[in-house]
Amino acid sequence: MRNYDKLAINHGYSSEALGWGKKDRRELRFEILSNRWNLENCNILDVGCGFGDFGAHLISKFKNIKYVGIDQSEQIVNIANAKFPQLDVRNKNLKDFSESSLKFDFVFASGIFNDKRLFHWHKLKKELLMIRDLSLKGFGFNFLTSNNEFKDSGVQYTSPSNLIREMYKFTNNIVLRNDYMPYEASIFVDLHTQVDTSLTIYNKMD
Repeated sequence: MRNYDKLAINHGYSSEALGWGKKDRRELRFEILSNRWNLENCNILDVGCGFGDFGAHLISKFKNIKYVGIDQSEQIVNIANAKFPQLDVRNKNLKDFSESSLKFDFVFASGIFNDKRLFHWHKLKKELLMIRDLSLKGFGFNFLTSNNEFKDSGVQYTSPSNLIREMYKFTNNIVLRNDYMPYEASIFVDLHTQVDTSLTIYNKMD
């Protein structure tokens, strides 16, 4: 995480420090990620939380959220704690939590799978398995889709069909959204699979 530490030192609280560049679309991403479920009274884990902006978005939208954000960049976490002292943001990684008994109602990850230096297909699958294991009700994440004409050599693009195939190993209750950006998509994996057999539909979570 040395690169992100350096970016945070050079840019401070900004989209460039997170590798998003100047054309930041975080608010749109946050709205997409937070629209799938009613998150009131839920425990939330935000993986690769950056400055904690998604946490601030969630607590402004839902009541009684217990939010934990984790990021591997110490510099970014220091800025997050200064910017949002009301949030619980920690300099941790997924492995720290997967080796504990902690569980969360929902786990989210925004933008963490886009850096080609840090992720490849097998590592991505391993991280998603850890995210699944930490989730009680469901999890959501976004990624840059390989199904587009925009390509950058330093960026990780992932096949939506490959990801969907992997997520079907966890549940049949899955949503893919590729309707808000041409080069990005989000997947929501609902681990609540109880079906009303009289109607053969999924029962909604409270």
